[in-house]
Amino acid sequence: MASAASFIQREFGGFPFLDEPFTPGRLLTAVACVRASRRSGGESTPGPDELREVLTPLTALDIRRLDMHLDMPAGPLSPERLTAVDGALATIAAAVPAWAPLVRLPIRFLQLRDGGRAIGASCYAWPQHVLLGDDAFASPAELAEQVLHEVSHNWLYLVEEIKTLQHRGCDHTLTLPSGTSEREPDEILGAAHVVVNVRRLWQRMDVPEEQRTQRLADLASYLDGCLALMDEARVCLTDDGQALADRLLQEAVAA
Repeated sequence: MASAASFIQREFGGFPFLDEPFTPGRLLTAVACVRASRRSGGESTPGPDELREVLTPLTALDIRRLDMHLDMPAGPLSPERLTAVDGALATIAAAVPAWAPLVRLPIRFLQLRDGGRAIGASCYAWPQHVLLGDDAFASPAELAEQVLHEVSHNWLYLVEEIKTLQHRGCDHTLTLPSGTSEREPDEILGAAHVVVNVRRLWQRMDVPEEQRTQRLADLASYLDGCLALMDEARVCLTDDGQALADRLLQEAVAA
């Protein structure tokens, strides 16, 4: 018997990128209300202008800093690179038209400084901000993948503003298939979510077949590694985290 839908599934039609009934506008409205209440301390009822304002990247960042401050190792992207990012967003929307509303999320794209081996970065502390390293611009296909990777993370961060995916206080950590250690269970979900989305992009993106085949094989291997960690991660997952884990497993089996 199918398990009952989680709060996120009931209220928003599913999870971003995974479920076509997902309603991004409804989630954004809920996030805007949460942010406006946090900023005012719950002392006022936000109007339409304020709800729009708190969904802008800079205002979102200021509100998040009420909780924590984490400086970003970033600077502005060049006009040429910003144009390339616009092209990557268009590529994603053309490959999977159902994702067009998702890639229109207001995001501030920045240049990752001193990133070392990092090709891109985003985190919950930097809502609606994406940092891209030089290697992200190696080719249009690479850039489309990295942009989708970080936009996917940002949508899950929005989900987590409404409902956490793991129980607070959980001190269980895992090592990602890439070798990155000390990752929390919700980060395993985030990694698997990215791989499922990026795999769908590569299945539909206009690239040479040999390149597609190789990249899909690499992604399949990484996803297998994430799924192998899922049972261990479940001990810390909330109902919504469990529901997302189940959806990701369904996607993997359906591939």
